[in-house]
Amino acid sequence: MRKELSSFPNSAVWKLSDDGKHLSLRSVSDKVIPKETNDSAAIVALLKKNARNPDLFGEEIEFSREK
Repeated sequence: MRKELSSFPNSAVWKLSDDGKHLSLRSVSDKVIPKETNDSAAIVALLKKNARNPDLFGEEIEFSREK
């Protein structure tokens, strides 16, 4: 499962494993999508333009459920 938290900068994309035990987060880079960009159409355009840009997202952080 993959879900975007928000369409605006300083947001993240998250993935939850099928078994629900692992959550991964990646932040959207403000170098690619500037913080000043507040128009959703402009953000969508920048996301499409940079879809293959390796700098679009930050490092992936993974959390695991503990019992």
